[in-house]
Amino acid sequence: MSITEKQQKLYSQCAVNSCQLHMAPNNEGGLDLTATGGYGDFTDSFDSEVNTFRLCHKHSHRFANWLNNPEVLHMYYGHSHAGYERGFWYGHISWEQRTWLSYVNLFFHSWYKQGFKTAKNYIKEQLRSHKNWSRVDINDHSTKVRWGKYISQFLFLDNHSKGFFVGLQRKFQSKLYNFAKNYYRKQTSLYSEIWSKALNDGFSESEKAYLRDLGLAIAASEEE
Repeated sequence: MSITEKQQKLYSQCAVNSCQLHMAPNNEGGLDLTATGGYGDFTDSFDSEVNTFRLCHKHSHRFANWLNNPEVLHMYYGHSHAGYERGFWYGHISWEQRTWLSYVNLFFHSWYKQGFKTAKNYIKEQLRSHKNWSRVDINDHSTKVRWGKYISQFLFLDNHSKGFFVGLQRKFQSKLYNFAKNYYRKQTSLYSEIWSKALNDGFSESEKAYLRDLGLAIAASEEE
């Protein structure tokens, strides 16, 4: 089925007329919506083109907030953040945002929208999730909690594309890693490293399998 010019336009930008943010097909925290209906409904799409349109991340939150119905579309959960989404900020509410301000916003906003009991349950679940995702192994509740990470997330954003202090830490770690890698390679060539491992039986089974596959691929390429 061919895509019309109108459909391409609707799917490539936020449908809110005052926004019209250009959007990629996915990975920007957007929301896809379809306007459809039948005879006597708000719109009758029986014999016409069905409009599928998009909302940017900011207006997706506003739409979910307006609905105020988690069974249809949850205001807080169901998606994660890289940090570059429009509307994302230090106090953004989400299952993986754990700054002190996001906790405060979650409690008071959910209290206002859905009542004190619901707000209290949200905070309990957020604290439980925060602790679990700070464990050495998030799939094993018996492993230790990394309290340094737990506390730092109260203070700093650690999203891929957001968070000044965590960003500096990642840059430092990257530079340190590259320095160590380059220094090591200057002292030890790849050729000598491979032979040293081979002589001392230092290859793991996966590395051996990789080298075998690489050799076969090179041999096949030379034959061609």
